[in-house]
Amino acid sequence: MLDKKKVCIAAVAGLAVVTSGIALAKKNTNAPTLYGKVFVTADSRANVTTTSPSDTVGTEQINSNGSRIGIKGKLKTDIKGIDVIYKLEWGVDVAADTADLVGYEQDVLTRRDQYVGLKSKKLGTLIAGTHNTALKDVGRKVDLFNHYYLGDLETAFTGEERLGSTLMYTSPKF
Repeated sequence: MLDKKKVCIAAVAGLAVVTSGIALAKKNTNAPTLYGKVFVTADSRANVTTTSPSDTVGTEQINSNGSRIGIKGKLKTDIKGIDVIYKLEWGVDVAADTADLVGYEQDVLTRRDQYVGLKSKKLGTLIAGTHNTALKDVGRKVDLFNHYYLGDLETAFTGEERLGSTLMYTSPKF
């Protein structure tokens, strides 16, 4: 049986090696950018287990909140002022325990923004693929607990999602 944690580590290491190889070979501004973020918290909260408020049991756990790895870039086209853009990003559950993975459908890697598109300073941007809804993009500017396991606005509102099969146009800044 495959150890999902080892497969995840191998995939991330392979992506890093391939990306750095491409970047070194090209040595230009069109080289893809490999990026990532690890955001881990130790969370504790009290759960009332009986009718008496004095009888509580604490729940402590380590959570991976919005940790990710990705590759993004742009390529010049023959059409002046229009570039091809792309982004492939995966959520990484760095707090996953291999014991948790046995018999459960807990994914160590999950799909995040993954798209290809065209970008122009004059015409705007058109992308196709998986992307955040407009509410999710706007929400991160006002969400004080964005990506935090216990307080993200997505637990209170519907519509803050990442949707596949998205065709999205963003107008240029005027």
